[in-house]
Amino acid sequence: MGFYFYFHKTIFVIVLLTAIIAALEYKTIKNTPSNVFLPFIWFVFVIEVVRMIPTLNEAFPDSHFIEIIKRILPPSITESGVVVGSVYSIISFYFYLYYFKRVIPKGTYTKRWYVLFALYTVFVLISLFNYNDLLINWLQPHMYAGVFCTLVAIFAYMQNLLRTDLILNFKTAFSFWFTMGVLFFNLITIPIFIFAEQFNFSQPFYIIVLVLSCYVMYGCFMVGLIIQSEPHE
Repeated sequence: MGFYFYFHKTIFVIVLLTAIIAALEYKTIKNTPSNVFLPFIWFVFVIEVVRMIPTLNEAFPDSHFIEIIKRILPPSITESGVVVGSVYSIISFYFYLYYFKRVIPKGTYTKRWYVLFALYTVFVLISLFNYNDLLINWLQPHMYAGVFCTLVAIFAYMQNLLRTDLILNFKTAFSFWFTMGVLFFNLITIPIFIFAEQFNFSQPFYIIVLVLSCYVMYGCFMVGLIIQSEPHE
């Protein structure tokens, strides 16, 4: 367990910090469509906690706590984080689509949203039909569809931003910072995930890009929560 191993685990800390700030600053988004972010970020935190179990299992295999966890949870969770990561990826893309449906005015995106939702669901079902693959590799068909659908939703949000009064104070809108964080993370990490074997990226390179991208994404979330002083979305 060297530097890169522990560096990767710092994602847990940045997620926890974001969740705490979201709880403290909830009043700024309470009366906006972005109020769904609070339960989502705490869901992400729970996911990160569960994903720590394989690490604890490896570091303290004989501890009483780990023995109890092993009796409760299946080996697919206690020995690997792939399954939990797959569940997170499926739910997170659904959340992104739902979020953008909330922040974009009705009528301008509704029909497009149903198409994106149906398209993504088809690929989720394909991934679930290949359940055994989800146990060993989280980069499944729904990931590609999820990224594509999310980028289309972000484009629709940007179009709406340019057409409304929100453009006048977009820098202090949480939805803007949320969008920038999600957009940055997907544009930077997904190409690396997809072409890792073709370009022979090393494991340290992959970890550095992933962690730094998480820092930027969750950093955008925190900035949006802190600077949005009033519910103007």
